[in-house]
Amino acid sequence: MTESTSLDPDEQNELIQSVGRSLVREMPDDWQSISFTFNSLVGVDTASILMSREKGGMEPAMPSMKAMEIMEELRSGMYQPGKGAWFVARYELARSGRYSVDFDYDSEPEFEFPIAPSSYAEDLEYFPRDDQNVPLWLRQKLDEVQNG
Repeated sequence: MTESTSLDPDEQNELIQSVGRSLVREMPDDWQSISFTFNSLVGVDTASILMSREKGGMEPAMPSMKAMEIMEELRSGMYQPGKGAWFVARYELARSGRYSVDFDYDSEPEFEFPIAPSSYAEDLEYFPRDDQNVPLWLRQKLDEVQNG
């Protein structure tokens, strides 16, 4: 876990572009598009990539550790007091260089393994949210910790 440091929009954009460069370095020469999903809580991250190739179809690929590290830094740096930190980032990248990134502050992250409710409480402690910005699914996780 790193200390939360706010990033300005230019710094955020530079990190987003760094993620794209890192992803592309790991792709085969004939890649056409990349769909990268990053799910995160403090101390828990998972990522998945679906890549299309010239011959067609989508296939999984492995994200680089560098891309994962940059996404962790981006999440921490994009924390907004009261709003919190995003849980899921979706990065779409085309061979032409066009890209889009969606940062989801409200949806439950989808991990490939069970996550203890206390991990969600730790995330909220590290990235506090105003009460109106705590989604229902997160309230339920926090209730599990309290009633646990």
